[in-house]
Amino acid sequence: MGKTDEKRKRVEDFLATSPAAVAARRLVSRFRHGRARRPRRVVVWERAAGGWKVLEGEIGGDRPRLTGAHVLPFESTSQSPLSGGISRLAGEGILVVRSRGAICREVDLPIASDDEIRSMLALRLETELPYSSSEATWVHHRGDDTEQQGTARVLFIAVPTADVVAQQQELEASGHACHVVESWEAALAQVAAAVAPGQQTAAIAEIETAGVMLVVAHNGKLTYARYISRGAAEPRSPTLTDAEARRLASEMHQSLEHYVFSKGASAPKKVLLAGERDAIACVAEAFERISGLTAEAPEPPDWLRVPDGAGAPKELLGRFASCVGALLAAHRRMRGEEPVAPPLRLPRTRFAGAAAHKRLGLAAASLFLIIALVVASFGVRGAKLRAANRALEQAQSALADIEVLEEEVKILHAESQRQRPAIDLLLALAQTLPDGILVGDLSIGSDGNVTIVGKAPSFEVASTTAEALSNSEQFADAKLQRASKENDDIMFRITCAVRTKGE
Repeated sequence: MGKTDEKRKRVEDFLATSPAAVAARRLVSRFRHGRARRPRRVVVWERAAGGWKVLEGEIGGDRPRLTGAHVLPFESTSQSPLSGGISRLAGEGILVVRSRGAICREVDLPIASDDEIRSMLALRLETELPYSSSEATWVHHRGDDTEQQGTARVLFIAVPTADVVAQQQELEASGHACHVVESWEAALAQVAAAVAPGQQTAAIAEIETAGVMLVVAHNGKLTYARYISRGAAEPRSPTLTDAEARRLASEMHQSLEHYVFSKGASAPKKVLLAGERDAIACVAEAFERISGLTAEAPEPPDWLRVPDGAGAPKELLGRFASCVGALLAAHRRMRGEEPVAPPLRLPRTRFAGAAAHKRLGLAAASLFLIIALVVASFGVRGAKLRAANRALEQAQSALADIEVLEEEVKILHAESQRQRPAIDLLLALAQTLPDGILVGDLSIGSDGNVTIVGKAPSFEVASTTAEALSNSEQFADAKLQRASKENDDIMFRITCAVRTKGE
């Protein structure tokens, strides 16, 4: 162990055992714990077909509390979304945004820094979105990295900014505040993950007059969302016919089968249905007959408190499922816990989110630790502590240079193992791939393995691509790991090895 490491260890030991530092950490913990348990009133808004869904509740205690829910019809003679005589509702405002143009995807990207991941997603959005990425409000969440495959699994949600702004302005024009914006998909996934905590894969579908929003949560995180339209631009009837119910149920079943196949995940044990009671009953019967899975309305969970007079818990959860999900997500953020997906917008307000908690906790901890260090400087070990800090500051630039050199050594080592420059591999790959193949992501590991993610016009072309790589002079052992249909294209993933010189 070097002198710098020994000094660093002495500093860490001092911070861990110093009475002043320990007292400071306890004080910060009590402060954060007290703030997390202090209830805060919130109002969740969602613009639905029949009017504004409004859910009132409290967050921050042991469990979120639902105090009331109702639907406010739209005004017929003005732009205000509230009917006459409705008093202004106070509390932190959460807006659940519905949009037909929303896109939710979970993609595999090469392992990189967070800034590089965001840059790669920005490029990906240019091809994924039917509109310009500059016109989208989007967020992402990075899951666990897969070291063996060298990929990072990333979820992103993109919603047209025009839809977000329009609904937010309409709400604020009526005199109601909007502090947080949640996507419809993330709000429903929060309910699915919380109502079925023991299930690895949880699915929920909210059925409305115009169609169905199907959402899947895997291991407590949003992984898949798809809106299935009823078909008609303007539904002729507010009720679903038997034929429409069968078509929606069939689309739901096919979407779940596609998710299980493409992600290699387990199928859900049952599907939760939310929405109006008549629509649920119509679709549930057809879905159970087609899929063989159980479809039922979610039961009120233990984590949700519904006092007497607020309404029947099961009916409230069924009719206001996405609002309840947004309420729970805000509750988790306030307590410093991570929700199933990031919010679309979380501005800097007095709303206590997870990021605000962390910044506040770090600031308070830094303040008390500075005080502790000042007090300790009057002791015998004060001089040693200052010397250690100076040594650490002087070593930062050298450590940064070492990290850069390590990366260069890794690259040179990988090149020597492959015995072939990376540009040669790219040229060989371009000459080997059949016509019609569009490569989206390409990564070359240090062990000489190549991973190709792209699009093909058919399953046959994707299979032919793997055979062409195996039969080429530059590549070997090509395997088609995954192939799934998205829209009119076949998304595929192929891995292969690079032949070394002399083989």
